Amino acid sequence: MRFATALMYSFLLAGLATPIWAQDSKDIKIPSGVDPFRLKLLKKAEKLKVYVNMVGIGDAKDEKMLFPQSKSDAVGTHRQMNARFESAVKNTERFDAFSDTSGGVRDQSDLVVEGMIVAATQNIEDYEAIKKAVTTVRLDIKIKDTSSGRIIKARTLTGVYGDQKGEGTVIRGDSEYKSKSAELAADYEKALQEVLVIGAGYLERSIRPLGVVDEVEGDILTLIGGSNHGVRPNDRMVIFRAKTKRVGEVETFGIMRSIGVVECDTVNSDSSQCQVKIKSKDWPAVKDDFAVLGDSSLKLAGE
Repeated sequence: MRFATALMYSFLLAGLATPIWAQDSKDIKIPSGVDPFRLKLLKKAEKLKVYVNMVGIGDAKDEKMLFPQSKSDAVGTHRQMNARFESAVKNTERFDAFSDTSGGVRDQSDLVVEGMIVAATQNIEDYEAIKKAVTTVRLDIKIKDTSSGRIIKARTLTGVYGDQKGEGTVIRGDSEYKSKSAELAADYEKALQEVLVIGAGYLERSIRPLGVVDEVEGDILTLIGGSNHGVRPNDRMVIFRAKTKRVGEVETFGIMRSIGVVECDTVNSDSSQCQVKIKSKDWPAVKDDFAVLGDSSLKLAGE
């Protein structure tokens, strides 16, 4: 039985179109990050709007971030930091991202993502008979629903530059610190960029694109949900069945039962046509089942 299952999976990985039958719905993992927050956008022809705001200014006059003074030029001002984070979020292709420095009410946004640099360190460590800089930047990130003010997700993320082969400024002696100050400062910038990309990946993983099944015909189905909702061509979506319910002031899903996995080979603005790849015993999907982006289609690894 194990051999047969492994053989069927090898056919799938080889690109064959024949769907695989999962023995049980438990064989298909429903990923974390399924939040009904996205459902309200299915009626809108637009991506989820995100305002990014890097907080924690070290010097209001210079708008410098919380970095050592000698390195702050390498990482930029508040506005430049916002622009970096905005670019990283846009690169996921799941959101419309905007830079926000006002700190006021964002009437046009659905989410605010606040980031604060809470630590930035640079150590000279021994690696294979050489000494080089290993730079670490830690970012506190909060994902907020502006309609309710609630914090949806919060986490501290870490970006490191210099711990991998070929990275980090090499220091051969104490006399080189001054001559290599620009390179050491650039290491801060690279560690910062790393943690901002990780932050964007965390957002993509935490607030995933959702869809709703509209039609099913054999092994083909259509979803309400397309490029305007953050779905990209060839995304794999997990189909699941659940009821939504109110818990306090927020809407959430009840018990979720996986139905199958589909690959959306045709993605339009507001809808997608998808081919079934894996079926559970509860297949077929029916109208108004839900779909959520699977782990294999995450663009960024996140953390």
